[in-house]
Amino acid sequence: MFFLRFCTTVISLVILALFLAYSGTLDYPCVPTARAADMLDSDKEVASPDPRFTDNSNGTITDNLTGLIWLQNANVAGARKWADALADVENLNRDGMMNGTFTGDKSNSGSHQKDWRLPDRNELVSLTDYRNNNPALPSNYSNFFSGVQSDSYWSSDTLKGGIAYAWIVTLSDYGVMDTANKTEKCFVWPVRAEK
Repeated sequence: MFFLRFCTTVISLVILALFLAYSGTLDYPCVPTARAADMLDSDKEVASPDPRFTDNSNGTITDNLTGLIWLQNANVAGARKWADALADVENLNRDGMMNGTFTGDKSNSGSHQKDWRLPDRNELVSLTDYRNNNPALPSNYSNFFSGVQSDSYWSSDTLKGGIAYAWIVTLSDYGVMDTANKTEKCFVWPVRAEK
């Protein structure tokens, strides 16, 4: 009888541990933060190309490490709620504007591209350099980007199990990845894939 109770207790504890591990992200204050570098596989580090970025002379910058194309102005829309950030990217694709301001994208034969999106959290982290702070970007970023804020930027990723939150990357804190309530205001930095 003792052995049966013991096994039942152990199995119950394992199930409880698995449940808590899965559902622990539902409670926002318990969500651990991680440095951007912690999110990367350090065993597969790739040397940064030289130059890291290419100015496409059309309002966009190519990251030569990832092949992603970023809007050159990292603060066209200002700080926005997550739903507004998504709407801003839709407007960028429709008319080249975000929050009523021209984005500078002339990469489609003098017009704007129509496949911009909010970056996912891994794409956003790939832009950071955890060795730097305020902002956590490669040292020569200011030769390429304008309007960069030492603050939080939205990703397109919603927190699993916590739909009121989305993942952000905070450039003022060594590129820490965290979550924010979608009603908070963070900055918007659109990206697109290289064609």
